[in-house]
This record gives sequence, structure tokens and C-alpha cells, in this order.
Amino acid sequence: SLFHVRLSGDPVASSSGLAGVSVALSARAEAALIDWIPINSRLCAVRLESSIKVRRNRREKRCLFVISTYAPTDCSPDAVKDEFYHQLTVLLQKARPTDIVVLAGDLNAQVGRLGTEESRLGGRWGLVGRRTDNGDRLLQLCTDHNLFLASTNFRHSHRRCATWRPPSASQAWTQIDHIAISYRWRGCVQDCCSFWSTYLESDHALVCANLTLLFSGRRINRHQRIDVSKLAATSVASKYRAELASRLATIPPKSIGEHWLHLHDAMKMASKAACGFAKRPAYKHWVSSGSLQLMEARRSTPGDREFDHKRRLLRNEIGQS
Repeated sequence: SLFHVRLSGDPVASSSGLAGVSVALSARAEAALIDWIPINSRLCAVRLESSIKVRRNRREKRCLFVISTYAPTDCSPDAVKDEFYHQLTVLLQKARPTDIVVLAGDLNAQVGRLGTEESRLGGRWGLVGRRTDNGDRLLQLCTDHNLFLASTNFRHSHRRCATWRPPSASQAWTQIDHIAISYRWRGCVQDCCSFWSTYLESDHALVCANLTLLFSGRRINRHQRIDVSKLAATSVASKYRAELASRLATIPPKSIGEHWLHLHDAMKMASKAACGFAKRPAYKHWVSSGSLQLMEARRSTPGDREFDHKRRLLRNEIGQS
């Protein structure tokens, strides 16, 4: 299915390629969109109309407030990190008390294993590691805004928990990308883990969470279009003229408004009978089949260090295809 991508960022960041965040919405999620809030190259948010199951046979309408974020690295100056978390706090305050808040992105925060006194902030299955300054800041943010780190709440293998692969083989893989949700609605997250076998050429894994939510936006009705291109054929044009003449042969209406409606309906019905409806053109993918085959080969290549050279060659071939 196709996705609508909404980008947030400033021209300087876009030209340098150093930052930039976005939200990709499916057609159904796009129809449920209520508000789009772009902040800067590190923060953006959407509010979606949705519903959640609160009892066995009852669903309750709730808005989903999703924040996409890219935090400064842990080695950034404190002033930069303070400004980012201030802007994130202001954005979180835009969420309504009844909203289900989801915070997701590259937070560059290593929280490690949470203790029993931190059970309201996340689960006990975070990747073992030293807690960094960004990790402390993230946990403080969760405390202030009643958020729960779903990325630490499910037991998975080391590979499924790690989200970043350092450039050096001597460094350990870490968990710095997270998904957090409002503490009250933490039970609607069925699973959360990272995936490395994707089409993306990145040192970060794709972190996915399964939520038991339904989008309740209006459905898009696709109207059928009459295939007027068939009128170029003499036989179809003759049939159209005959159909139109037979429908206009009836008693004409009295007022000008009724006369217009009569003419409109006659032309519409005659064109349907003579031309029929046009078929929707098949979607043509903007990526060539050769590039897709190379991307599939790169995706199936193991992520171990000994395959770095092969992945690099495939990446160069994809760029040239």
C-alpha cells in the first residue's frame, strides 16, 4: 500500500543531511488525520482520530498523538540538549489529557536495565549497558509526562533489542532508539522489537511496535470516471449521439434550472451507456525492477562484520542503478 510522508525540517538541515524527521501515514491513517504539527528538523507530531478497545465488547474513541523525534547525540553540548528537551516538553503539552501519546524516534538515549523502583517508566528487559546522560534525561521526561518505555517491556534476543551498530567492531551494540506510550495505555502495545533485515542501508535498526488501535477516520470513496477517450471511435460516438437524442426527446422542463438538470442527467446517462467506466491505471513503482533486486540482495545479506564489504558494494550498485 502507498504511504503519505510528511516531512519536518529547516533548509539548512535538509541541505546538509544532518537532521530531519517525518511521519509516514497509510491511506487510512491519512484519512484519520486531525492535525499536523511540524516543529523543526528534530521534532514533528500528528494527531489521528482512532478508537481503542476498553472492554470486551466496547471501544472508546481516543485521539492518537504521535511524536517523531531525533535527539542530539550524547556528546552534544548541554545547551543543545536542554533546548531540545525544552521544545519536546512544549510539544508534549499540546497533547490533550484524553490523547494516547506515542513518542518514537532516535533519542540517542541508553537507559540500560531499569530497577524495580523505575517500574512505572518501562519494563525490565532493556539492553544491558551503561546509562548515559541522555538516558537520564529521557527517564526524567517519562516521569514528568507519565510515559512508559515500551521498547524495554518485551523480552527478545540481544539482536532484537539493539538498535544501533557502532562503526567499530570493538564497540558493543546499543539500544538508543525507543518507543514510549502513555502509561495508562501501555497494555495496548502487543510487542516492540527491532528489525535489521530491511531495505534500509543504515547503522540503525527499524524499531516496530504493534498497537491494538483502529483508525476511525472517514473512508475515501473513489468515484468511477467515464472513459471519454472511447468517443474517438466512430461507432462509440454514433452510439452516444443516439443515446443522447433518445433521452432529450422527452418533454423539456419548464424552468431553466430544471432544464439544466435534465440536460446534465441525459448527457451523463448517455455517456455511461456508450463509453462505460475507465479502469484505474495500475500503480507504476518509481524504483526499477533491477534496483529492487539489488535491494533484496542487500536485505538478505547478513549484518555481521565480515559481510560489510559485500553490503558496501551492493549499496554502490544501488546508487548507480
